[in-house]
Amino acid sequence: MNVLLVTRPLDYPWNEGSKNLAYMIAKNVKDQNIHILVRKGFNEKINKNVILHEIYPSKHKYDVSRFEKLKLFFFLLKVKDIDVYHFIYTPEKYSSIINNLLMKIKSKKSVQTIPTKLKKVSSGLFFADRVVTISDFTKNLLLRHNIKNVIKIDTGVDTNYFKPFKKKGLIKRYNIKNKFVVLFPIDLEKGRGSRIILKIIKDMSNFKNVLFIVSYRSTKKRILEERYLKNILIKLNLSKKVVFIKDPKDVRELINVSNVAVYPIVNSYEKHEIPMILLECMSMEKPIIINDIPPMNEIINDGEGIKVNGYFEMKSAIIKLIESKNFSKRMGKLARKRIMSNFNIIKTAKNYSVLYDKLSRF
Repeated sequence: MNVLLVTRPLDYPWNEGSKNLAYMIAKNVKDQNIHILVRKGFNEKINKNVILHEIYPSKHKYDVSRFEKLKLFFFLLKVKDIDVYHFIYTPEKYSSIINNLLMKIKSKKSVQTIPTKLKKVSSGLFFADRVVTISDFTKNLLLRHNIKNVIKIDTGVDTNYFKPFKKKGLIKRYNIKNKFVVLFPIDLEKGRGSRIILKIIKDMSNFKNVLFIVSYRSTKKRILEERYLKNILIKLNLSKKVVFIKDPKDVRELINVSNVAVYPIVNSYEKHEIPMILLECMSMEKPIIINDIPPMNEIINDGEGIKVNGYFEMKSAIIKLIESKNFSKRMGKLARKRIMSNFNIIKTAKNYSVLYDKLSRF
C-alpha cells in the first residue's frame, strides 16, 4: 500500500512539531510504502520503503510560499498510485476546500492529523475520512462541534535517540561545571513567554550557581527579541547568567546539560499543542515545568513533571528542583517512563499503520 504524507517540506532543521511528527512516522512505519515531500537535495538517511518527492526548492524557508503551495496542488492532482493521503498541518479554510475536492476527484481515502491548538472550529476545516487529534482536549472540542470520525493518536518521539548520555566534553563546552542549568526551549516572542523568562532571571539573580539557557528557532522577529532581552540583561548586570542559542544543531546536547526544562508559554494557540521538545526532554530524564493549561497539561501525571498556575508557582518549582537534586532525578526517571509507555514513536507509528490498513479495506 502507498501512503502520501502531505506536509510542509520535510527537511533540516528538525525544529517544527508537525514536520517532525511526519518525518518520524515515515521512518517508523515499515509495512507500507511512505511517500514524503522534501526539498531538492534532501540527503537524510531514510528507509527503503520511503519514497521521496522533491517538489520544493532547495532554499530553506520557514513558511511555505504561495508558489510552493501551487506546486503542491498540481503535484497532488497528478500523482498516481496513492492509496491513502495523510494531511499533517493546521487546517485552513481554502486549503481544506481544495483538498476535499481533490479527494473526491481521486476517490481516495484520507487522514487529517490536527497538530495544533485551534482558535476556531468549523465543519469546513475537516474533510478526511478520519480526523486524528494528538490530545483529548482537541478530540473533545471537535466532537462537541459534531465533527465525525474523530480519533486520538498520541504523538511520539524516538526514545532510542532521545535518551541520557554522558556529559563528558559538554560541561567544558557550555561552561556548566558545578552549575544548575535551567533550559527555556521556546519560540522567543513577546506574549509567548519571553518576558516571563526575563522576570525569572531577574528574580533568581541571587542563586549564584544557576545558568539559564534560552534555545529558540530563529526568525527576524525572534532575533530582535533576543537583542531586546540581552540589552536589558546587560543593564541589570545579569548577562553572564544567560546563554542564548538559536537553531541548535543537536538539541540533545542542550537537554543533556540541563537539569530542568521550563516552558513558560501560556498562549499556545496555533502552535503544536503537545510540544515535541518537552517530550524529548522527558525522554532524556529531565523534569519539565509547564503551565497547567490544556492540552499541554495532558503530557504529565503527578510526579512526572510539575504543573503550575502563574509566575510565582513557576519560580517556586524551579527553586524546589534546585534545592532537591534527588527529587529532580526521581522526577526525571518517571518522566522517561511516561514517554516510553505513552509517547513512544514506535507505538505512534503502529497506530497509524493500523489506521492506514483499515482505510484501505473500505
